[in-house]
Amino acid sequence: MSANIHRQQPLPGQESVWDYPRPPRVEPTAKHIRIVFNGETIAETDHAIRILETSHPPVYYIPPSDIRMEYFSSTSRSTFCEFKGAASYWTIRLNGRAAENVAWSYRQPATGFEAIKNYLAIEKIRFEDKLEVTYDFEPAAEKCQLPGFLIHPLVENAVKHGMTNNSGPLKICITARMRDGRLVVEIANTGRLNARTPAANGSGTQIGLRNVRERLAKLYPDKSSFSLRQDGAWIRATIELVE
Repeated sequence: MSANIHRQQPLPGQESVWDYPRPPRVEPTAKHIRIVFNGETIAETDHAIRILETSHPPVYYIPPSDIRMEYFSSTSRSTFCEFKGAASYWTIRLNGRAAENVAWSYRQPATGFEAIKNYLAIEKIRFEDKLEVTYDFEPAAEKCQLPGFLIHPLVENAVKHGMTNNSGPLKICITARMRDGRLVVEIANTGRLNARTPAANGSGTQIGLRNVRERLAKLYPDKSSFSLRQDGAWIRATIELVE
């Protein structure tokens, strides 16, 4: 049995899960959130963050300081997300009632580089010998906390578009270096830029590249740059951040 899923146009003031990005976007929310279990408030905050991912409802995360942790106990359950890392689960017990594995947290969230390695490991399984991936991270650069949603769209572009215009195996090389106080991250893949790909300084309409530029401008105003260029047989996307 199969089901047809149709996107519905959101009404004024509503959001559509089909407009959410992938990889997910993390953003603070001003909403007042209160969680009640078995008649008692177990969490209440004005400082939550939410994660938005294509086709998924928003997920809200609450600071531990705003949660009555005495009602929570950790369990052995664990799951893995290619973007966020390993999740630990918690059971709530309050006044004789329990809810098993009802909450989760990321005690050691994946950094941007770890999330990218996880994603490419999955793609390597998918494409087998059609994909070759190398990494060249300087130790000082690898320690930098770079948000995964900045570089993940560039890696996805390298895989998606590289697979369509390579006669041989697609090669992807990801490097991260420190240069004069700047973090320089480059995602390079074999292939050719096509006519629809925005130039390095163009205004381009492709969603992934546009999002990268907008996120850089918002997170690192006047302290970042992005370029996209053809270099012989390679396409090089480069992000520079002032630490």
